[in-house]
Amino acid sequence: MGPKDYIETWDDIEEMRSQYVCPVDVFGGHCLSDRNETPAGRFRYLLGLILSARNLDRVTALAMYRLNALAPLTSVDIDEAIQRLTVEFDRRAGGVQQRPKNPIKRINFVGDPTAVMQLDWRLDAEAIANSTEEALAKAIHPTGFAKTKASYMRKVAQICLQKYGGDVPDTLEAFLELPGVGPKMAHLAMQITRGMAVGVSVDAHVCRIAQRLRWVSGGDCEKGGQSLSPVEVGRQLEEFLPSDRWPLVNPLLVGFGQVICRAQDPNCDECKLKGERCYYQKVTRGKNKASKG
Repeated sequence: MGPKDYIETWDDIEEMRSQYVCPVDVFGGHCLSDRNETPAGRFRYLLGLILSARNLDRVTALAMYRLNALAPLTSVDIDEAIQRLTVEFDRRAGGVQQRPKNPIKRINFVGDPTAVMQLDWRLDAEAIANSTEEALAKAIHPTGFAKTKASYMRKVAQICLQKYGGDVPDTLEAFLELPGVGPKMAHLAMQITRGMAVGVSVDAHVCRIAQRLRWVSGGDCEKGGQSLSPVEVGRQLEEFLPSDRWPLVNPLLVGFGQVICRAQDPNCDECKLKGERCYYQKVTRGKNKASKG
């Protein structure tokens, strides 16, 4: 299963995305702490993953930036601090992902994009557990589902303190038992905090692009196919990709999806894969012609 020329495609994707400042390389889950050798460092990574659900990476990173400066939070009277921290963050981040349909070319970015989230990290499980949900929700706004995530954050912090001494779990199954943690987050958490790739982490970008490239079969870019679930896409990718590539799939395709292979209005004119190795245009053009007829 899987295309024989996937390595050539993989290399071309790496080359294309390297021309841009991909938000995932600046604000992704692996950027939201300083180290994974300590319990506090690992907890921060987990916290960032929980915040990332249905969020732009930039919004998640802003939330972590505020939390790192303000937690523990016991008062909602933080408007002035939030405004100040937002200005600081925007200055550090520049225009990365401010306009998602207009990604920044790496040559046009002043400074080192990987240094944006190199902070004096101090956030830990105790700081979150000692915060109120109302104050947490305010600090992470405009994160999607802020109130729900604030609740998840406190519960996860309490569990990590009670069961793991402020650390995070060390098995996929234990991560999946945490509130707000699904398969995608659990796989990323294992990779980032424990250095263990126990599967492929599939988000919307990976799910979409794997089907467009027909790295999986039966997807929505095949005649008679249908949109596959992230679980099914992950299963098929794990069947044909060697395990040493499993932890690389997510950042590779997420970055590519952010700057070129977007869900809506993809930049096909700049893509080396259009034609023989990507089936998006072939399928959608065929559907459009059929609907017009």
